[in-house]
Amino acid sequence: MPVWFRNGDLPFAARAWQGVEAAVWSITTSEPGFTVPDTLEHWGALARAVLRLAGDLYPVLVKNGVPSIEGPFDVVEIPWP
Repeated sequence: MPVWFRNGDLPFAARAWQGVEAAVWSITTSEPGFTVPDTLEHWGALARAVLRLAGDLYPVLVKNGVPSIEGPFDVVEIPWP
């Protein structure tokens, strides 16, 4: 995966992100017909999907306090030389 920069509730978000990343690698390396994104646009779409998933999971799982992860989420794709 490319380099991701994110903020928010890092103990929660990082684990959710790592779980999705592991699932993506598992699917794309073992299932015929699937591959990692091959364009900047598709990588951005994956980032938005992961952010939505973490954002949707957080209020379902948090016990105390105000959720510190909530939308809307911003994703910016920056091509790097």
